[in-house]
Formats: sequence, structure tokens, C-alpha cells
Amino acid sequence: MNLKPDTNSADIQSQPALGLQENGMQLDDAPEHVKLAVDMIHQMENLAFPNETILEACLLVIQDTLNKLEQEDRLFWRNRLSGLLSTPGSKKSFHQEASP
Repeated sequence: MNLKPDTNSADIQSQPALGLQENGMQLDDAPEHVKLAVDMIHQMENLAFPNETILEACLLVIQDTLNKLEQEDRLFWRNRLSGLLSTPGSKKSFHQEASP
């Protein structure tokens, strides 16, 4: 499995929620978590699972990761996720928010 993010412009354009285009950012210059997100999205798309299956899998990954955090960090991330997901149609992205 290739874990190195592909950096062509079509890849960047296919990920508008990551905010790369509107910030004029190239994937090579993006923060590590954005590169990882692009790679994860590509991997999931290549597996051709239904969107609902991908979302359910993502929920399990989030839950597992949250459970590995200290309580204070877990609360921070739960609040951050809740705020992001509770705003319908929001164009907020994870990398635009401050981290703990």
C-alpha cells in the first residue's frame, strides 16, 4: 500500500473540504494531518465502499482514538467534533481550528 500522498492538482481539487485550494496551498506544503487525510480519503475511495460504510468506519476510528486520549484532551476533541458536525453545511475544516 502506498502511504505517500499523491501531489497532483486533481487530488487537491478533489478535496475541497480540506481547504487546500482556497488557501492556495499545495499538498507538499500542507500540514501532516492534511496529507494523511488526503491519503486516507484516496484509500477509502479506491476500496469503493458505500459512503455510509466509510462513515461508520470513520466513527469507529474516531471513537478508538478518543479512548486513547487523556480525559482533558478527549473532552477537547469531542467538543471540537461536535461543533464541527453540528453546523449543517459548514465549510469549516479540522486544520483551520486550534489544537490543544
